[in-house]
Amino acid sequence: MATEGTYFYGAVDYGEGRVSSYCAGIPAGVTCTDKNSASRLSVGYQVISAIGKEGIGIEASYVNDGKGSFSGQGVAANMSNSEWQLDVTGTMPLDETFILISKAGLALWNLKTTSTPAAAGLSPTGMDFLWGVGAEMDLSKTIALRCMFDSHLIGDSVTGRGTLATLTLGALFRF
Repeated sequence: MATEGTYFYGAVDYGEGRVSSYCAGIPAGVTCTDKNSASRLSVGYQVISAIGKEGIGIEASYVNDGKGSFSGQGVAANMSNSEWQLDVTGTMPLDETFILISKAGLALWNLKTTSTPAAAGLSPTGMDFLWGVGAEMDLSKTIALRCMFDSHLIGDSVTGRGTLATLTLGALFRF
């Protein structure tokens, strides 16, 4: 139902994030959790063409990716990640109600880790390429439901690099 022209929007999403390599190589007897809830608050600006109704836009988001942990054999660690994302978005309508979404941009992530025994260098910050896909279902001219999947690398040589994949469901509000 989004018509040609431009609009600003805000979105709230909630789902699950998982780091692909966080629990890899953990020995027997150690418990490990590599996925948890993820939440995202976004604002964006979208331009919809008069021909074909395709769109291009920009979206900025704050994401809380939840926590991971492992413990056993005298070692314990808790890890949490928060990040800022800046993306260019592309939209393609399937009909008057459903829209496909793609996005590409940057994620500025901040990984915080605490461990017992304490270890230095376990809280890196970095920036990585982010990509994502999704779908949107318009409920009205101002409200839509959306499902998004995005992915990027996270971590460094001390904490280990892994792919953070996030799947969320949310609501988008046009104004």
